[in-house]
Amino acid sequence: MKFSQLTLFFFAFILSIQGLHAQNQWQVVLDRESGLSTPKTYLTYGNGEFRYAFEDGYYIRTATLQTKAPQNGQYLSGRFDYNFVMRSIPQSSTLEIQYKLSSGTYRAVYPYGGYVFIPYTSGHAMIAPPDGSYEVKILSATCHYNNGSGDSADVTATLQAKVDIDQESVYDDRFNLGGLDIDHQGYTVLWGSDGTSYSNPRFYQIDAPGTYNPYNRNDISTGYANTELSGLVYGNGVYVAAIQLFDYGTFYADDLQNPLPNNNNLIYNFDAISSSQIPESSSVNDLTFANNLFVAPGYMGDPNTRCIYTSSDGSNWNISLLPSRDEVSAVTYTGSEWFAGGENNILYRSTNGYSWEWVNTSGLSGTITELSSGNGYIVAGTEEGGIYASKDGILWGKRYQSEHAIQNIVADDSRFIASTGDKLLASTFSLPGYPEIVSSTGQQFILPEQSVLLEVEAIGDATLVYQWYEGETGDTSQPITGATSSSYQTPQLNQSSSYWVRVSNSLGSDDSYTTALIMQEKPVITEQPVSRTVDMGAFIYHEVKAQGANLSYQWYEGFNGDTSKPLANKTENRMYHSMNEPGTFYYWVRISNDADYTDSTTIQVTVNAIYPEITEEPQDLITYTGNSSSLELRATGPGLTYQWYEGNSGDTSKPRSGSYRFHYVDTSTAKTTTYWARISNAAGSVDSRTVTVEVIGQKPVFNTPPQGFTTRQGGSQTLTLDMKYSPSTTNYQWYKGESGDTSQLVQESISRSYNPPVNTAGTFHYWVQATNDYGSTASPTITIIIEPSSYTSWLAVENLPTDSTGDGDPVKSNSIDGIPNIFRYLMGIDSTEAVAGTAMFSTGSVEIDGSEQATIQIRLRNGVTGANISGEQSSDMVNWSSAVLMYTLDTGDGHTIYTYRTSGSGDSAFIRLKATGY
Repeated sequence: MKFSQLTLFFFAFILSIQGLHAQNQWQVVLDRESGLSTPKTYLTYGNGEFRYAFEDGYYIRTATLQTKAPQNGQYLSGRFDYNFVMRSIPQSSTLEIQYKLSSGTYRAVYPYGGYVFIPYTSGHAMIAPPDGSYEVKILSATCHYNNGSGDSADVTATLQAKVDIDQESVYDDRFNLGGLDIDHQGYTVLWGSDGTSYSNPRFYQIDAPGTYNPYNRNDISTGYANTELSGLVYGNGVYVAAIQLFDYGTFYADDLQNPLPNNNNLIYNFDAISSSQIPESSSVNDLTFANNLFVAPGYMGDPNTRCIYTSSDGSNWNISLLPSRDEVSAVTYTGSEWFAGGENNILYRSTNGYSWEWVNTSGLSGTITELSSGNGYIVAGTEEGGIYASKDGILWGKRYQSEHAIQNIVADDSRFIASTGDKLLASTFSLPGYPEIVSSTGQQFILPEQSVLLEVEAIGDATLVYQWYEGETGDTSQPITGATSSSYQTPQLNQSSSYWVRVSNSLGSDDSYTTALIMQEKPVITEQPVSRTVDMGAFIYHEVKAQGANLSYQWYEGFNGDTSKPLANKTENRMYHSMNEPGTFYYWVRISNDADYTDSTTIQVTVNAIYPEITEEPQDLITYTGNSSSLELRATGPGLTYQWYEGNSGDTSKPRSGSYRFHYVDTSTAKTTTYWARISNAAGSVDSRTVTVEVIGQKPVFNTPPQGFTTRQGGSQTLTLDMKYSPSTTNYQWYKGESGDTSQLVQESISRSYNPPVNTAGTFHYWVQATNDYGSTASPTITIIIEPSSYTSWLAVENLPTDSTGDGDPVKSNSIDGIPNIFRYLMGIDSTEAVAGTAMFSTGSVEIDGSEQATIQIRLRNGVTGANISGEQSSDMVNWSSAVLMYTLDTGDGHTIYTYRTSGSGDSAFIRLKATGY
């Protein structure tokens, strides 16, 4: 990866703070002007900061957006009202700015340098209160000039606080940006895919705001191609990643608390990762965390089954199915409710994150790509570039239109910032006491001569003043005389009209959404549906185009005017359907609103018959009892169904269950049977050839030979058979002894399992014979070893005196290697086996700090009781002390190797093992 030189960019962008409301005014505060056709800009808020990332071709740029309050003596920009007709101002004029802070009202007068003010031009003036203090919240300001000849005018201005981009980082990497987050350490984390054909998920951690280190990243790829990371978020002590893997969606969760050092930096290590695989063919569109919950919209099983996944720990997920097939891709939490939105302005709400209900919205249009909340408002961004705001989630107003889709909307405690294409947009919350419209009358469809009551509800300090206007919001050219209360009754209307209201007090004003009153007239069809001829099985649509307001559609089968056969769910201007039957069919559509209805012409759909045709006949089959065997055929044609029969072709007296092109035959008994299949559709049917299936009897078959075991005396073990073919009539005869020896029958039943006795130590042999109607099969010999659980039991196995006398004495050795009986019992070997000098028992030496030390090694059975072994050392073989236990090694086969060494520094060193406690 190439890492470009860190470059610092400073972009001053402006956030207006004069009485603006989150739902009312959005301004472009940064324009990257990259020239890309589909630029990507992503935003997040956390750790008290806005962070953003911008994908500029192969470059990724990241930065921290820090809002800086104007300081004493800092230049502020005055944006002048474009409604004022600007004129040249002589150089002798003065520019007077009166500004109002929360601590009082101040005035500053400056000589004017002869500049010519034109619309949209910004001038600068230095602002400082007389006492040298400065308040962050600027409430209002006005500008005034005087040229000394009486030619003067007031100019409204908006003073604005400056926001900088701090230390923009630029780096070059083949990385497809998907989003960003802020982790528990305050670091920025980018996520997306690696940009290769494999599209492996990846995230990068950025050491600190404004810096990037290429080593500080970790690939959390699943190891499979074509995987997609659709979300990454931190919450409740874990990072959760939503990864699309082929036909499965998977959630990964990790606490990321064990960073690994790498070149003096930190790498996130997904150690002890836990994954939760959601149902096959499922997907996740987004992932967010709030109110101690992870919430992820997506679909389950197929794209038409939309759902929302919810989890408190990132590993265990609840699935809530949604009623609509519209895709849901954005989620927000308001502090008391969850909202989720997506295609066709679909919106759901939930009080707990688990149970969701559809919201019947008004004024919201398009595909929702982002949701955010703040200052008591819910804000939605759409794929079409619109920004909408709502107080209750029901009534929405459009506040901005961008040329690109809205990608992110985030909020802190004073503003929203949105990303769209190259641009960042901002809207600042209103200050306390400012007038704020809570609700207003939404769009309505009306009839001629109808009068509508328009109402608005607003809050704010002091006396609120109302003024209603005709036209679009912001257009003050048509004030309505006398319409100065919170409601307005329109005159009787005969055409579509629009109204809005401005609510003001001494601090500022707030404008309502435009209320559109849309006149309904009889629908007019501008383009009739068209008749068609198609082949059977075709999926087609018919379309009608009409003019009018509040239109609804209902399609019917039959002739124009016949409403006896309405088509279910065919209520749009396009009707989609499959033509699965041959013949001639007639359809028409009625278009209605509250004023009247209009019927379309009748269209004729002619459907040509397409008959089934077998392309691959089923073949004769020879198989064995118990095998899984099937017949298969292939056919072409629309809407095919399959029915298999037992018997010769054409004989329908013995239908078989199932309706697939393949059919599993009965192999429970040895027999010869004939089968055939009939393939049908709405046009007709075709029969297959007769096939013969011969099932040959098969005696029992072992998948794998029965396996023996080693266990401790007094334990419990089961011998179980793994059979390839074993019908319920199979009989199992268990014998003690070598395979084929039928003298000791120990169990006869239909059970495949046998529990041998394990109370006596020793080596025992068993075998089993499985018998059915077609013969018998004998297993190989099965060996089980029962290890003694006491020294006495070991003596019995070795045929030594069990009273520990004579050859059974613990210190007696019956082997040429001289190892005593008690050691042999603990080692798990017999009484005569010579093991000295082997891995079981050996001696040697090792050099420790330049001094040669004697060693001794012994392998003991795990869990053996009845005696203890320790190592001892001596320099004279008279005085003994404890030897050093160098190490222990579990061999994995029920034994542990113990190695002891001496620790003396003299010329002589002796070592021995000592058994006690027997």
